[in-house]
Amino acid sequence: YVHENDCDDDFGDGVKGEQMKRVYIAYLDSVEYFRPRKCRSAVFHEILIAYLATARVRGYESAHIWACPPSRGNSFVFWNHPASQRTPTKERLRSWYHSAISRGITSGVITDVKSLFESSFPFSITRCFDSTSALSPENMRICEDSILGGRIACPPLMDGDYWIEEAVRLHAVSIMRYMKSKLTPGLPSGEGKQCPAILVASLIRDRVMVHEVSAPFRRPVNAAALQLFDYHTIIKNPMDLGTVYSRCILGEFDCLQSIVDDVELVYSNAMTFNPPGHFVYNMAIQSRDIFYKELNLLTAQWHLRNDSINLDGSSSWKCFANASMSLDNVLDVKTNDIPIKNSANGDCKDEVLPSPQLMPLDSSVAILPADLPCSILPNNGRKPVSCPLPTATQKHSAAIQSLFTEQHTLISGHEDAIIDRMVGDDVWMIDKKASNNATKVGGPGKKRGSSKGSAKRRSSASDISSCDEPPSKRRRQSWLGEEVALSVRKMRTDFFSCSLVPKESMSSEEELKERVFKEYVSSFDKTKSIKKDFAQCRVADSRHALLEFSQYRNLEFDTLRRAKYSTSVLLVHLHDDCAPGLIPHCTDCNEAIEEVRWHRIRHVDERQHTGRIPPTVRAARMTQVAGRTKDTEASHVGEEICASCCEKRLNKEDFIPLPVSIKA
Repeated sequence: YVHENDCDDDFGDGVKGEQMKRVYIAYLDSVEYFRPRKCRSAVFHEILIAYLATARVRGYESAHIWACPPSRGNSFVFWNHPASQRTPTKERLRSWYHSAISRGITSGVITDVKSLFESSFPFSITRCFDSTSALSPENMRICEDSILGGRIACPPLMDGDYWIEEAVRLHAVSIMRYMKSKLTPGLPSGEGKQCPAILVASLIRDRVMVHEVSAPFRRPVNAAALQLFDYHTIIKNPMDLGTVYSRCILGEFDCLQSIVDDVELVYSNAMTFNPPGHFVYNMAIQSRDIFYKELNLLTAQWHLRNDSINLDGSSSWKCFANASMSLDNVLDVKTNDIPIKNSANGDCKDEVLPSPQLMPLDSSVAILPADLPCSILPNNGRKPVSCPLPTATQKHSAAIQSLFTEQHTLISGHEDAIIDRMVGDDVWMIDKKASNNATKVGGPGKKRGSSKGSAKRRSSASDISSCDEPPSKRRRQSWLGEEVALSVRKMRTDFFSCSLVPKESMSSEEELKERVFKEYVSSFDKTKSIKKDFAQCRVADSRHALLEFSQYRNLEFDTLRRAKYSTSVLLVHLHDDCAPGLIPHCTDCNEAIEEVRWHRIRHVDERQHTGRIPPTVRAARMTQVAGRTKDTEASHVGEEICASCCEKRLNKEDFIPLPVSIKA
């Protein structure tokens, strides 16, 4: 299953994506009935390369592949695989793609290959042979020219791709972490340049949320636990102070006015849902007054550098309503005089935080033990530099470095050359032990729909609190892109970015490959366009639609006989979009079913059917069915009914809801 993108990405506000025409090999699936078995990989490789050749002829410039094996029992394209078919490991699947890409280079279809991290993320790294130094923040520097508005340019948008879900996960983890934390990253101290977004976040947590009257507004309203069944019907846009605080820390507000609007939304929701005189209504009024009072005190300090502004004590924040709340924006203010609430007891007594004296960082000065007098050390008290013996890690790194003494050219199509291009400067990934330890931090990704439910919680580099980070390491506006890039980098050997465009200046070997490619595609019909000359098929519009149709028509591939029948039915609907049986119809009203169909089950265990039944279990179930009375079997009739007809049934427990993606 593939996605073809034609450079029509729209990023909103009239901004169009400047990205190449590209194809995305989203899902590959097969069954084990191909004979002879020894020719399976060669034939499947040729099918894949032939498709990439047609894509290149039709003007596509790059192809993206994600080597992600399915979980056992899951169906990517074909529903219900044979129980005897083995699921490939990640290393086996990665090796399979190496062989396929090698075949593409040999035939001249693929002109270059690199990792998605190298092709789409603007970072420069230094070649390292151990994971500890390679994954250090100093070794991953962003190219400032690629940052626009404090954010990194968006990588290619692929439906179901890893980096999209990883960005959503990292953002959700950061939101929840800061809502539960008790410290504020980048807490202002001393004089100098401070980020206004961090100052406002500190105000919300240390000056507003510590009061008892703000207790109902610190976390999102749990309507189910509080039995407020009509809450989401009345309140269309829920908001709470913890979410506002987290979004300030993450730099999601454009200006101060947007922060005030969200805080105002917190209290307006409370006063809308609760009647006047209710204790929550009164607490909302008091907490709102505290917020505006503290915000005016904070913004009053921002006027110290501009005495010409007429300051109104009751609404001084409005003078900075349009001030940028980007994490990269700073204000040159004096923060020694900003009163900070003592959050330990929550009282209203104000105190001034002392300005700690920070020691400048000097990498040449070693930290000495407290019990070691400096008078016995030479070099003015500095610890002498020694030459320690190489450790086991250094010896192992040297062994890895020796593997790269022999260089392979990509034009030769050698698989080692493909591995070198995918690894790039992260040569430590050649060591499986170091690579596995590093990927445990981010965890392996899963394709969308590859398993039911969400993946297990994974800890990442972003999960570590940055409350005690020095100013040079504080979160920037481009933090999300940097963390996503780190996750993609740890899995860079799984994301292939293949170029289908010939180079401008070619060597003699590359010119030979170009002639080989022209001979390879000489038999193709270049006059046909898939989108114009071939009718669109609703079964193949989405992978979920194909799986739903297979389940609706019982098109399984667990046996050779069922695979032949299922293949014949699918071919009919692929060539004829109007063939009967595509759209489910209600057995009661005979109308086409949309959105949800209610399927009548025969046995209770059918509710837990996952799509893959081993033959032994299937035989046991068939034996149980044969042992039942004839009256019970005769009384069951397969039914598919719509939602309105299901409401009229008395035996609703005999039906289960199933989604319907194919529209009439």
